Amino acid sequence: MLNKLKFNNLVIGHKTDIQRVRTQTINKVVNKIRKLKNVLEKRGKDEKNRARLLKYTETLEHVKKLSRIDIMKNVLTLEKSPPTVLTNGLVSPTELAVALLSLNKMMQMLIKTFKNDLQLLPNKAHAWRKELMQSSKKKQKLERTAEKKRKRQQLKEQKATERKRKEWLEENTQNTETTNANSEVGISTVGEWKVELIDLDNEKQVVSQTGRTSKKLKRPFEKTGKELASKKLKSKAENSLARTHTNEKKDDFSSSFEEEQDSHTEATHVIDPFFITKAGENYLSTAVVLSNESLEKTPSDKEGEGFQFVKLNKHTKNKLQLPKKKESHQNATALTRKCQKKDPQITTELETLHPSWAAKKKLKPIINSFQGKRTIFDKNSDCEAAHISSLPNEENEQSSNVDLHPSWIAKQKMKPTITAFQGKKIIFDDNDDDK
Repeated sequence: MLNKLKFNNLVIGHKTDIQRVRTQTINKVVNKIRKLKNVLEKRGKDEKNRARLLKYTETLEHVKKLSRIDIMKNVLTLEKSPPTVLTNGLVSPTELAVALLSLNKMMQMLIKTFKNDLQLLPNKAHAWRKELMQSSKKKQKLERTAEKKRKRQQLKEQKATERKRKEWLEENTQNTETTNANSEVGISTVGEWKVELIDLDNEKQVVSQTGRTSKKLKRPFEKTGKELASKKLKSKAENSLARTHTNEKKDDFSSSFEEEQDSHTEATHVIDPFFITKAGENYLSTAVVLSNESLEKTPSDKEGEGFQFVKLNKHTKNKLQLPKKKESHQNATALTRKCQKKDPQITTELETLHPSWAAKKKLKPIINSFQGKRTIFDKNSDCEAAHISSLPNEENEQSSNVDLHPSWIAKQKMKPTITAFQGKKIIFDDNDDDK
């Protein structure tokens, strides 16, 4: 057993020696810190030296805080040798402080005297180390009183918070009770059942009211099978009527387009406003692009009419897809039918292009080679063109533009239009050579 009274007496007897050891270690640590600061000033930012500096500053603070009894206890209970502790970089500042104190020569002399006087044998080191580290009765008492004070303070705070909570709940519940009383009469806010007396005279009225309202308060899942079946039949009939209506609209659209097509006669000549004949009339040129050429289709073109370029997903193999007849009829507009003219060369070019570019190319009007009748004019002849077709009115163009998207209509408006000649007209005779 360790005699603690004797240990305390030895500490008091060697008080001056312990104090001298502490001052020497503090000076040693201060010199080390000064050297590290000088190194940092020279080298600049060095992380290793900075970490060492921080560790030594913490050890200095710890050495200053330690009392004489604590110093002797820590030095005697140190298991590892001081040089091993100093070389280890992962050591805490408290362990480093104890190692620095035990390295002092005077401290080593004190350790020997303490071990001899107290008979601290190395074989029974575990037992006496445990007894040394145990705090004194006075210290234990102080620790207990401090803990009791802390617990009392904690309980006081908890009670205060609970009291405030109850007060707040009472205030809010009173407000809610008043609002509920005004809004809903006859509903009890108490947790138990509330019994109310009912007059016999009013019983009949209540029963009659409940009987009437029972018919209205039917749930949706209580519907019979007949009602569901009738609803299904109605929905089917409405769908069939809608389909017939759409088919009739399509037929009217196709018939109106054919009538407009027949109304325009084939044009063999075009009025050229720049040149004027001897008679003073405008020159009629034979370079005419027939408007109905785009509508004439070869049997080979009709066969390939069903195909359409479609952008498919990555997983699908076939890039060509046969659309339905209804879909192709709906998608085709009046302008696309007028402007489309299919040739084998064009179709091969379109196949190589992206579907969006192919669709744009189809919409553009194609100027083909001259297919009209060539007429030779003599000098004396006063021929005039016949079978001149009347140009389509603006009203027809507007009706065709209705089917188009607004963006396409805007693009058509931006295109340049051929206006009437507004300059000076020059008449050429055979005798004059002026230009």
